[in-house]
Amino acid sequence: MAGYLAFLNLLLVSYQVQAACNISWETLNERLSQETYNFYNPPWSTNGGESIDVRLKVGISQIKSTEESDITLTLHVLQTWNDPRVCFNVSSLPSGQTTAALVYRNHGLLWNPDVYPEGAVMSTQHDIILPNIFIRIQPNGTVLKSNRLSLQITCPSSDSKFPHGNQRCTVRFKSYSFTKDEISLSWLNGGFEMLEDLSSNVDVEDIIVDTCKHVLFLDEQPCVELSLLLRRNFDVYLVRIYLPSAVVVFLSWISLWIDVRQVPARTGLSVVCVLSLMTQTVGLMVISDDDGDVLAVDAWLMVCLLFTVWALVTFIIAHYEDSASQRKAQAADKLIVEEGKKPKRKACTSVRYKRLERIVKFLYPTSFVVFNLIYWAYFLSV
Repeated sequence: MAGYLAFLNLLLVSYQVQAACNISWETLNERLSQETYNFYNPPWSTNGGESIDVRLKVGISQIKSTEESDITLTLHVLQTWNDPRVCFNVSSLPSGQTTAALVYRNHGLLWNPDVYPEGAVMSTQHDIILPNIFIRIQPNGTVLKSNRLSLQITCPSSDSKFPHGNQRCTVRFKSYSFTKDEISLSWLNGGFEMLEDLSSNVDVEDIIVDTCKHVLFLDEQPCVELSLLLRRNFDVYLVRIYLPSAVVVFLSWISLWIDVRQVPARTGLSVVCVLSLMTQTVGLMVISDDDGDVLAVDAWLMVCLLFTVWALVTFIIAHYEDSASQRKAQAADKLIVEEGKKPKRKACTSVRYKRLERIVKFLYPTSFVVFNLIYWAYFLSV
């Protein structure tokens, strides 16, 4: 008896759906505007109580690497599902049209799956000039909804070779309030598409779409994921970090050729070089993760900083030795004059500091070249 009643209920629902599909698109729009039907409830009653199949496809139009581990994605997210309550007669459409666009003011009157991107630090719905959302309905009740989003997601970098190497970023799309028995999520036609006007400062090595498992409290939620394997654009870091810091190290070496008695010139150049690298190091720390890992670029900047400090310390020692030599020479000359003897000019008293500077002038560039050979041989080979 219970089975017979369920069969009759299914026949009644099918009849109501067929009757609804005979209405025109204008009539359906009017009923939506008047809220004649309760479109806020999911269409379970019209599909025999089965879960609603929601299919997604993502169009990627922009990928920007903003910080060490953060990227910004601009996505066109297409969702499609079937709601028999909004089917209509195709003959009511203008000639040649197969779908009808739902006006923006009626978007909120149509049931929508609450699919959201998980893991986004920030998300923005584009709204210039109006919210970038469109909904189109096919005569059989299939709904196509697309909206344009910008997401900032964090891609943890366990890679100490930064900025060399690859980075894996994953975006998961989930339903928050519906369980897996009520809504099923799957990818549509491959799941993603790289749009023709793609703008990116990273190279996309691979994109993988898959399903995922997510349990919220006690219920399993529907979930799909989009995983991007990105290769960082090393040219950007080469121009913005590596070359400027190498030039600063070169200027520090140039300061060794300034006479040690030209204190203002040599002090100013050495201190400016040290402060420049300290500023660059602090700026990199601001955009880096606080995970405690020492990155390749950190090692580079720290070594460059040590080289500039080396040049400054060399100047301090040389200046001290020169000043001490001058004081001793002046004291010796004064003593000789007081005793009435003819001053005896000795050989140069500043031999020690000049020898120090000659050694540093040779070791400084040689050491930096050796460091570069080791650094680039290791990080460009892994």
